[in-house]
Amino acid sequence: MADIASDRAKLHHNPDGGPMTHSVHMTSGAVFSALLLVTAGCAGGQAAENGTRRSADLTRTCAAFDPAYVSLHTAPSVVRPGTELTVSAVFQQNAWSADTVPVACFDDWTLSDPAAAQWSADHSRLAVTQTATPGTLSITARLNGSQITRSLVIVATDAVVLTGLWRQESVTCEDGARPSEPLRELVFREDGSWSGTFVPFEARRDMVGQSAFEGTTGALSLTTEGGNGLAANLDLSGEAKIQADGKLMLDGFWFGDGTNATAAGHSCRYVFRS
Repeated sequence: MADIASDRAKLHHNPDGGPMTHSVHMTSGAVFSALLLVTAGCAGGQAAENGTRRSADLTRTCAAFDPAYVSLHTAPSVVRPGTELTVSAVFQQNAWSADTVPVACFDDWTLSDPAAAQWSADHSRLAVTQTATPGTLSITARLNGSQITRSLVIVATDAVVLTGLWRQESVTCEDGARPSEPLRELVFREDGSWSGTFVPFEARRDMVGQSAFEGTTGALSLTTEGGNGLAANLDLSGEAKIQADGKLMLDGFWFGDGTNATAAGHSCRYVFRS
């Protein structure tokens, strides 16, 4: 009963004749409960304040990006049904620098065919459905009031696709010849252009041009339009095949010799890995 009595208000008389005082005594349990309530209130207020600050910071960050210099990107760019893509955005005003734009800066995300893919909650990933029809799928999102669109190509499950960056793994020539340098970068782009480089350095390319590929027969023909180290006696027509291990085989080609621009031509089989 002593604990209960101590929680009640008591009147105390001042023996010196002063005014009476009113005091309240609380048990340790009651004090702890009160502290919990105060702490919870402070924490909740702090969390709300932090959330507001983060929102304000993100708003300022997003406002700094001019949509005219922003592009959406997907990896990979050419996909098959059932593939999951990563979605990102880049701000680039010049060729030598680029900044990442937070995906959270965008809103109003739409797909040209909503049945072809499904978004993750934060729109950083896109899963192409197993029933997606081969063709072009457009992604559109809004940044600072402007619409930005990215198109990607959905191909059939068994389609042969060369698009991407390939690195030479081996080469075998009919007459036993062997280039002094491997073709370290072979790039096929969505727009039909291609490039080949023996020793990559920044934007340097030894060969650049256009490609024509027939997926049914595997016939590949490359033309050159220039480059930093264009060799003589090139043979850029032959057969292209994606092997069971995912590697690219080019048969009947000669990309030249990386250290001898006038080397004689040969017929070789190149194998590249992605």
